[in-house]
Amino acid sequence: MDTGRSVKADSDLGRIEQAVYRVVAWNTRNDVQQETFRRARCELSPRLVWLLASLDLLGRPARISDLAALLGVEVSTLTPQANRLERDGFIVRKADPADGRASLLRLTRSGKGVLTRIHTVQRIMLSELLTGWSAADQEQAAAVLTRLAKAVDASRMPPHLRVAKAVEDGSAAPVASPAVGESSDFILDTTVLSRREA
Repeated sequence: MDTGRSVKADSDLGRIEQAVYRVVAWNTRNDVQQETFRRARCELSPRLVWLLASLDLLGRPARISDLAALLGVEVSTLTPQANRLERDGFIVRKADPADGRASLLRLTRSGKGVLTRIHTVQRIMLSELLTGWSAADQEQAAAVLTRLAKAVDASRMPPHLRVAKAVEDGSAAPVASPAVGESSDFILDTTVLSRREA
């Protein structure tokens, strides 16, 4: 075993861990969130926006149980939030064609509009942080962070949703979803979510 190489790898992982922590800490600071929401003219709580963004991440209508699995929370935690978003016109429910007893949540134009405004403001705020970075540095950062984000998404997304998303993206062949009641080895670090709900 090459101990020099493992020490270097461990050092690199430590640097990545610290960098991710610092970026997440900045993004979840109350003053940063308040400024983001003020500029985006968004009166929703971060918790509600997090639910909208999670539905958007899936890229298709989803059951509330799918969103709960994605976020690593109980359905009962999301139900009041989904009800509020539906009441205020940010999502709609429609019958699940695969199971008439279940419903699917879908973003409305208003829900997509909120997310678009927030993403626009976040990009402006990021560009303010990256003042002085060359185009090449920004391109390199985008490539590495996108790769990291894809790895995070893949690790936290329940297997049946991961497969469905990959099929929709065209990056995988259709595979049967796990049967109802089958367990998965899905684990989610809820540090960010718990900070947002606090």
